[in-house]
Amino acid sequence: QQPEIAALFTSKPSQEVYNEQPIVAVTDKNEWLSGTIDRLVLTVDAQGKATAAHIIDFKTNQLDPDKKESYDALKKEYTAQMTAYREHVADALGIPESAVAVSLLSCPLDIPATILPYTFEELEKENELLREQLLKKTVEAEYLKKLYALTHEEEKKKKNN
Repeated sequence: QQPEIAALFTSKPSQEVYNEQPIVAVTDKNEWLSGTIDRLVLTVDAQGKATAAHIIDFKTNQLDPDKKESYDALKKEYTAQMTAYREHVADALGIPESAVAVSLLSCPLDIPATILPYTFEELEKENELLREQLLKKTVEAEYLKKLYALTHEEEKKKKNN
């Protein structure tokens, strides 16, 4: 009934498919990332090396099928997670992030499933926000280190006097 959905579950000879693929990594912010990619489709060359990937994550959130904004909200809710998945899959496979497609498959009960692909730009925008947050936290941490050192130095001077 939905050929575009069926295509997500039809593999080609040049593809390797992994369902319920665990992902474990440490992020740039030194945070633990642990999750499961519902469906990971790799396109491989003749030597079996991955050249591209498609991450498909199933979401069963109840949505109003008549309101586009409910689908937009679903994508927004999972953008950070999908950005992290894309980054770490690309890194693990040694391929550029631009070679990793990411889609949500919205499949709530009682309504037809819908594919919600992310554009490269959507995920890059999220990556930029994460980089800015990391930079801000790094600057804050450096400031706190200096403040601690100054305070500790003052305490030493008081003890020595």
